Amino acid sequence: MITYLSEAVPVDMADKWYEFSRPDHFWIARRFKVMHTLIRSWLSGTPSWLDVGCGSGLLQSYCRDRYHLDVIGADLNIVALKLNPSGVKSTYCYDINSRQVQLEQTFDIVSAMDVIEHIDDEHHFVESLLFHVRPGGQLLINVPALQCCFSKYDVEAGHKRRYSANDVKRIAKEHNLSIIKWSYWGLALIPVLIMRNFIVHFSERSKVIQRGFSPSSPFVGRVLGFLASLEILPNHFAGTSLMIVFKKQ
Repeated sequence: MITYLSEAVPVDMADKWYEFSRPDHFWIARRFKVMHTLIRSWLSGTPSWLDVGCGSGLLQSYCRDRYHLDVIGADLNIVALKLNPSGVKSTYCYDINSRQVQLEQTFDIVSAMDVIEHIDDEHHFVESLLFHVRPGGQLLINVPALQCCFSKYDVEAGHKRRYSANDVKRIAKEHNLSIIKWSYWGLALIPVLIMRNFIVHFSERSKVIQRGFSPSSPFVGRVLGFLASLEILPNHFAGTSLMIVFKKQ
């Protein structure tokens, strides 16, 4: 069941993506490894955690298994929420821009994993995320990197932009945040990203998400996962994605 704090509305996200996003997908697994590397030094006790754009609950399941934490998920995509197994106490249909007063400054951690690149008004959305963070709490964000690699896949996935290290500094300055840790990741996957952009450019629109995200075979997925694992973190050079831990003043 889902707790409805807001009405479900269409979101700029390809629902087909959820067909291929599984915990054992090489990119999903690597994203969790990067997250663990960045947050493990300050993750202690039982912090309250809100995952915005929780989708089908991958992060919630990971945190329950790895950290024994019950992370609350929020999303407006009813297709994704119906795939989320987390239960009524942990899954909200909630528009964070409504900034409901009972959730103001409630959470030690608010995460938005591959969410803000879908939002037209990034500044307003980040302010809404911070509305829910306690003073001294953390905002955890993951975004796609390298605007020069923006492609047909990004368009079909609902991305408005890709990010750089300069954008991290800009966001921190605009919202009076401290940067605790940050890292590019996926350095070894940059050639794969370039190849993907070429492939999807000539693909039918209905096949773009599948061909852009799902490996052609389990063996290919294992190879890509191995390549990704060779990267030393934190990586401040380049990558296909970018993860940041901000601290609210």
